[in-house]
Amino acid sequence: MTGPSVRTTLDAMSTDQQVQPRAGRQAVGTQAVASPRRDAVRDVLTVAPGILPFGIALGVVIASSSMGDGAGLLGAPLVYGGSAQLTATTMFQQGAGLLAVVDSALIVNARLLIYSASLAPRFRAQPTWFRLVAPHFIIDQTYLSALDRPGHAGRRFRAYWL
Repeated sequence: MTGPSVRTTLDAMSTDQQVQPRAGRQAVGTQAVASPRRDAVRDVLTVAPGILPFGIALGVVIASSSMGDGAGLLGAPLVYGGSAQLTATTMFQQGAGLLAVVDSALIVNARLLIYSASLAPRFRAQPTWFRLVAPHFIIDQTYLSALDRPGHAGRRFRAYWL
């Protein structure tokens, strides 16, 4: 590549250019923000293919364990995080003591406290009902998606999160 083609390639790779909002978008700083619901749907469609195989794998591990289906169903709301439930189920199946199983699940879920602390400023200005309900849906995928959407604040953040 020589001459004008090099310059064209370098111009295409430049990060100095301003991003212009497309029709129907509102500009926030230099980032264009689409509808919060549209962004949410786009983000869900992006992460869903990764969640589905994990859910199937977790289901297979629980179904093949000696704990039974009831323990697997109760474990989801009690343990909350799929990775913590997978850890607890696997350790229980391997004969680990109850304290080790519980401690391990708590350690794996501790990252959710850090996620919550990081998102606290975005939740602080929300109505009480939202602050009571919405944090229950903080998982790796929702946390990372929300971080990638700083333009959604207030009501827009509520619409996006829900």
